Amino acid sequence: EYNNGTSEIVDITVEMVSGFDNSAVGHQRLTVTYQNFNTAFSVEIVPKSLISIAVTKKPTKTVYVESTELDESGMVLTLYYNDDTTETTTTGWVSEYDFSITGARQVKVNYGGKTCTYSVTVAKKSLTSISIQTSPNKLVYLEGDSFDTTGLTLTAYYDNGTHDIITSNWVVTGYNSAPGTKTITVTYGGKTTTFTVTVDAKTLTSIAVTKKPTKQTYTEGEAFDKAGLAVTAYYNNGTSAAVTEYTVSGYSSTPGTKTITVSYGGKSATFTVTVNKKPVVTGDANGDGKVTITDMISIKSVLLGKSTLAGDAAKAADTNGDGKITITDFIQVKAHLLGKSTLA
Repeated sequence: EYNNGTSEIVDITVEMVSGFDNSAVGHQRLTVTYQNFNTAFSVEIVPKSLISIAVTKKPTKTVYVESTELDESGMVLTLYYNDDTTETTTTGWVSEYDFSITGARQVKVNYGGKTCTYSVTVAKKSLTSISIQTSPNKLVYLEGDSFDTTGLTLTAYYDNGTHDIITSNWVVTGYNSAPGTKTITVTYGGKTTTFTVTVDAKTLTSIAVTKKPTKQTYTEGEAFDKAGLAVTAYYNNGTSAAVTEYTVSGYSSTPGTKTITVSYGGKSATFTVTVNKKPVVTGDANGDGKVTITDMISIKSVLLGKSTLAGDAAKAADTNGDGKITITDFIQVKAHLLGKSTLA
């Protein structure tokens, strides 16, 4: 304002102002000097503060496999302040994420009480290989045994660096119960691994007569008859089988109890049969079980002193039972043969 009653608007310049200190927070009274005249006004210095953040350069890695760790290498975070200034940083933030769910996912970035997000893609993990974690309890078998996976577990390895222990749902191939070393292939999720088992040949432990022959009582002189005989072989793998390629020994047609031995594969079993003494047929001097002209001739030969009879033959020729061979015995045999009488 001038002394002539006029006034003028003059822009304040920095050079006109004194008393300003932007390093001190609070109210300040600033003095404005113009042509040796002064006036004043107040300002308030407020703290510099962060008002927002933003990911201005995403990390190099933006595609993940489920359950892997976040890698923010290459990421740049820009900080925006209330004084219209900005800063960039590559460290110092804390990120929140959940990669246990596949698909498009958001990563939340926290810095100085402010947050922002950026997107990544999470793909489902895939199986890369499997291995035997624990072998089955049974690795040695006997011929004919069934395969047993009890105790078998696998380790499954994934492309996210994780692994699982697998206790079921695999497929096992390569086993058969013939003797030898078997390479067992285990397949799970399209991947395979192998281990070996040994199948030992079964061995015979014993045999048994499981059914005796139909004929168990014989008459002196009869041949052995094994018809109806059943023999079972028992093996060390708990199996058994009927066998026919056995041998039989111990039989003779003399009277008495006979212990019959059945042998197969170096093992044996026994049973008994009875051979009865052949009965004496009265008049049967030659022991063929019937009375014929031959017997009559034999008795006649004894009477003529041309031969002798002993034992059962002599007993059979003594038709009247007087303890000796006489003409009476001859006559009784002849009468029997002529049908005139019978011998008791």
